[in-house]
Amino acid sequence: MLALRLLTGIPLALAAIWFVLTQTSDNILYALTVIAALAGWEWAGLAKARTVAVKIMYGLVLAMTFWSLVQLDRAMLIKLQILTTLFWLAAVIYLSRVKSVATHSRLSGIKLILGVIVVVPALIAIWLLHRFNPEWLLFGMSMVWVADIGAYFAGRQFGKNKLAVVLSPGKTREGFYGAMILTLLYSLLVSAFYFKLTSTPLLLTLLMTFVLTVFSVAGDLFESLLKRQAGVKDSGKILPGHGGVLDRVDSLTATMSLFSVATLYIYHLDWMI
Repeated sequence: MLALRLLTGIPLALAAIWFVLTQTSDNILYALTVIAALAGWEWAGLAKARTVAVKIMYGLVLAMTFWSLVQLDRAMLIKLQILTTLFWLAAVIYLSRVKSVATHSRLSGIKLILGVIVVVPALIAIWLLHRFNPEWLLFGMSMVWVADIGAYFAGRQFGKNKLAVVLSPGKTREGFYGAMILTLLYSLLVSAFYFKLTSTPLLLTLLMTFVLTVFSVAGDLFESLLKRQAGVKDSGKILPGHGGVLDRVDSLTATMSLFSVATLYIYHLDWMI
């Protein structure tokens, strides 16, 4: 299983890095629109849509919603990212209190609405950050990848105490600690030696990294909740060893709005240029 994950994951990560660093923001916009459509297809399945027509329609709804919202003015986009960050803060509190998960057999309208809230603002944040600076976007995305790596290997090596047994029995507190330590170390090194941050900005970066790692885990657990309610192991089968598109971007959906807000208010960098 690990070999298959690596065989798929490493080329996928390298392709993502190449695409972020070499492509124009217009091409990023087109790619994110396709991702929105694929994520919508999978999300409709998690919401118990049983027909291909409904899945296609919902994928198109997410793609068109994303495409439309990127046309909004600066003030609205800032408010959208702030509201999404607050949503994920509430999600962290909610997920920490979940005691049981019941499976559902009918199409859930609430989950379809949640799909828009979870997927679309994160993709908008990615596009906005790329317009500002592709390397800065890659910094935010790579912190999430490092958190995933830290959680996976620390959990395999040291995992004993369950983190959220109801939502995801395989996740452990030790895995979470591994994710936090590795991500903080990575963030410190990149911030200090590549982006040359010092003093207060550097300390605020570490604080943001701490919160980002928590949000990253919350995004993973949120999708795990949806999958358990839907009675499926993965959101899709498009990526061997990883599952579907949502299985790969679940942590990004929970973190990119936070990172975009931090870019504006911690570093005073304007991603609206």
